[in-house]
Amino acid sequence: HAGHDVADTDVADKTDVVVSIRGTVGAADLITDLLSQPVDDGSGTMYHVGMLSSARAIVTDMKAKGVWDDLVSKRKGKVVLTGHSLGAGLAYLVAVELVRSGADRSRVACVAFNPPGGLSSKSSSRLESHHSVIVNKDAISRMSITTMKRL
Repeated sequence: HAGHDVADTDVADKTDVVVSIRGTVGAADLITDLLSQPVDDGSGTMYHVGMLSSARAIVTDMKAKGVWDDLVSKRKGKVVLTGHSLGAGLAYLVAVELVRSGADRSRVACVAFNPPGGLSSKSSSRLESHHSVIVNKDAISRMSITTMKRL
């Protein structure tokens, strides 16, 4: 799964918390990018299987480090998830999972830089604040699984 690190595990008393997830760097991340088969996440929403698997690994790691419950129960400030490329897609999926786990929707935001195309619009409604920034003619951000199959 994509590289990530929980740099500060003492998030309970912080006003605002930013979780940053890096994008594709090496061969392992490229494999995650290429595992594009759509899969149901258990709620009837379809996602990119590689990203869903990696997002779940990040959530598992955050739970193991004792951060997840603090983020879910956060009652002041915001939790902002951000990333670039693959990291943007993962930030989005982790943000959706935070809200599904009971985090206050108004306190969870996602800022995605050049996210992969085709992220589910159905689950976007679970986030009150979701912004995507797409620079120039980034092909990955404009591509979906359907578009790739047409090629």
